[in-house]
Amino acid sequence: MVSSSGTESRKVTIHDVARSAGVSRQTVSRALNDKDEIEASTKQRVLDAARELGYRPSRFARGLVRQDTTTIGLVIPDLRNPFFTEVAAAALEAARTRGWHVVVYDTADRAEEELGTLQVIASQVDAVVGYFSCSDDELERFTRGIPVVLIGREHDTARFSSIRIDGEEGVHAAVAHLVAAGHEHIGMLDHVGRAEPSIRRQWFTTAAAAYGVDAGLVVGADQSADGGGAALDALLTAHPEVTAVFTFNDIIAIGVLREARRLG
Repeated sequence: MVSSSGTESRKVTIHDVARSAGVSRQTVSRALNDKDEIEASTKQRVLDAARELGYRPSRFARGLVRQDTTTIGLVIPDLRNPFFTEVAAAALEAARTRGWHVVVYDTADRAEEELGTLQVIASQVDAVVGYFSCSDDELERFTRGIPVVLIGREHDTARFSSIRIDGEEGVHAAVAHLVAAGHEHIGMLDHVGRAEPSIRRQWFTTAAAAYGVDAGLVVGADQSADGGGAALDALLTAHPEVTAVFTFNDIIAIGVLREARRLG
């Protein structure tokens, strides 16, 4: 497993908001907490300044100081996938040992659901951990001011941290095994829900080239058993010479096995 973390850039503070709005720090606090002691126009000016600057009160820091309950937002693509269920269970166990709470968000492996989750998550949690297909810029826009840890991908923005499984050696071992078994036409079913080819596809392409196997026999698959079955049909239709299949994950493989049995 490989993890990395970036150096967090300077956060916008309540003093920055006060300076931008031309008011005191206390006035900013009253406006953000919806107090009645200030005029509506002043409150709106403060709120506009906070929004333009991307200011968000640090619930994470406040929890550490006051010993309040810290809440982590865990974003998962699909809880029906046993792998992600295990990830969620491990996160809950790790949080439990620290007295933290975890709110789990299931994005159904859809980009629009992911963005919808991001729009509400930052006001509900102290930190965000999870799987995201959107860009680092989009993540930064919605999570400004709170810690973010990405799972399964590298981060391009220095403010984020990331943790991923280094599966390159495993992919090479899988391709080597299939080649040793006599397969010359090995197909791959990649995760179709990503804007760019997955890192696993890149690993597969490299391994296939290393063993002299055609690396172009790739079809996209929805991350589900049904998606795996449909993708196998598409792969065999486009490339009937395929005799072995490498899949993006287990849930797709289950669909492949089921469809292979149906096809005899």
